[in-house]
Amino acid sequence: MPYKDKKKRNELTRKHYQSNKASYIKRASIWKTNNKDKVKESRVRYSEKKKIIGELNELQISYFKTDRSKDASREFFVTYENELKEILINIISIQHSQLKQDEIEKSKLLKIVKTFYSSKNTRNVDYYNFIELVVLKKIGTKKVGSIPGRLFNSALYDPIFNLIKNDF
Repeated sequence: MPYKDKKKRNELTRKHYQSNKASYIKRASIWKTNNKDKVKESRVRYSEKKKIIGELNELQISYFKTDRSKDASREFFVTYENELKEILINIISIQHSQLKQDEIEKSKLLKIVKTFYSSKNTRNVDYYNFIELVVLKKIGTKKVGSIPGRLFNSALYDPIFNLIKNDF
């Protein structure tokens, strides 16, 4: 059964795509022309995410330039708390507009941010863990200051998005 072997499954998927590539491209083109507003929103979200990743890259560079003892990560959060809150505010704003198709009220936004930063939040979510995965961990052989978009999405953006989608 080829679908159980991941390599064979991927090979069959690639083969199917190559044989039907023209129809995929045509269908995507039609969808893009019919949904110009969604395409535009997607591009805006993408550029905002890239901007946030750039800010996280700068924080990562500054973190790896400093002493990295055991207490350094908590000290890092204290030092850069305002910058991290601004990044969280930007992430939540993007996600809310993606979910609700409108801007979030400032009071609600600040309440959500406060909930994430609260040590006794009801969801047992430690925002620091999300940031630590993305900023403070040097993943594999990746160069400091080059956080991949995939890591940003899987370790920071998507978990926060799911929390907001389910709880707020």
